[in-house]
Amino acid sequence: LLIDARSARQAGAIVRRANTLLRPVQNCTDGYGSGLGIAEITKLNREEFSQIVIAQLKPAPRWNASGVHTLNSTSRMEVIDYFA
Repeated sequence: LLIDARSARQAGAIVRRANTLLRPVQNCTDGYGSGLGIAEITKLNREEFSQIVIAQLKPAPRWNASGVHTLNSTSRMEVIDYFA
């Protein structure tokens, strides 16, 4: 169970990068989807889960957006979904 407005809400698929699991998370402290974070999963087993938010992204003024929703990637591209 994770209760934290900064990082509880999933914002994309978990990816593995160099033996590290990275979890995109929504930061909703300033409202729904007001920011996007990347959390490193530091513990994951049947009894325990922990993560550390290692990066944050807020909508840039030139985006003309009020929030960011998801971050997903493939081997060929990364996509950030934002809303106005």
